[in-house]
Formats: sequence, C-alpha cells, structure tokens
Amino acid sequence: MTTLDAASEFTIDQTNGGSYTSTNSLTFSSFDQIFAGSQADVFNFSGSGTIATSIDAGNGTDEINYSSYASAVIVNLSTGAASGVNVGAVASI
Repeated sequence: MTTLDAASEFTIDQTNGGSYTSTNSLTFSSFDQIFAGSQADVFNFSGSGTIATSIDAGNGTDEINYSSYASAVIVNLSTGAASGVNVGAVASI
C-alpha cells in the first residue's frame, strides 16, 4: 500500500491489516508492505497486528508505537528489524 504524501496514522491490529487516517480514513487488509509519504507518520501496533514484509515511513518525523501491542517487542535500529514486521524491515523511522 502506498499512501498520500501527508501526515498519516496507521493502526495495525490484524495480520496485514488495520486502519489508516490522513486527509481521509479507511480500513485495509491483505497489504504486506506499507510505503508512507514524506510527512510525519505514526504506526500503532495493537493486539497481535503484523505486517508481513516491510514498512517504509518515507521522510519526516516518524514513529512506531507499541503501547497497545500484546507481547514484548524488539527493535534493532541498525538492521531495521522490528516486532510486528515479520520478514523485512522498517526504514526511515
């Protein structure tokens, strides 16, 4: 999924799915990659939500929020590995 070049908030609360809010709102499913725009983006992982491949947050001030995640998390900023992103990595966060 490629999003608008605007500040965005994602809630990832299921396997490859959740909700997206920016200049519009929608729910999504069956997306294993997220490519966000160059503005500030927030990726909220909730429950046991996961993205199968990767998240590229683009430019801007971006963050991952695990405060509602169901299990312990590991984030390695050197490699881009992060809990909830199963195969690939996170970038630009």
